[in-house]
Amino acid sequence: MLSIRNAEATDFEALQNFMNKEGQWDNKNPIDFSTIETMLLVDDELILGYATSALMANQPFISSIYIPEMLRKHLMGDSLLRGLLFYFMNRGFERVYASNNTLISDFLIHEGFGVIDSGLEVVLDDFFNQKCRGCRDAS
Repeated sequence: MLSIRNAEATDFEALQNFMNKEGQWDNKNPIDFSTIETMLLVDDELILGYATSALMANQPFISSIYIPEMLRKHLMGDSLLRGLLFYFMNRGFERVYASNNTLISDFLIHEGFGVIDSGLEVVLDDFFNQKCRGCRDAS
């Protein structure tokens, strides 16, 4: 069964192994998962994708979203993003930010993020009050 959940300390080794397998792990700049928010897309306990974010200036900032190439175009990235944004909305945040001109910028803009001077921004109430962007392609 597919689910989206927060990564726990017991997931960190499996997540690092997944990232290594997918060419996403950087040994020169290893990620300290205990200092960031990490959301996982899992099938039972098998990791299928992840999103990382951190609080910067007390605002949530998305660092990465990764779904393997063979699983893309199946709305999994959309689901993972929605899970992450819902998590931040439930924590009381009104907006979420990301950098522009990154590997995920086009995806975030397609999903409803707007371009601002300092990067990308989405207003969570607006995001959740509109039709799911991926739903129009779902069959």
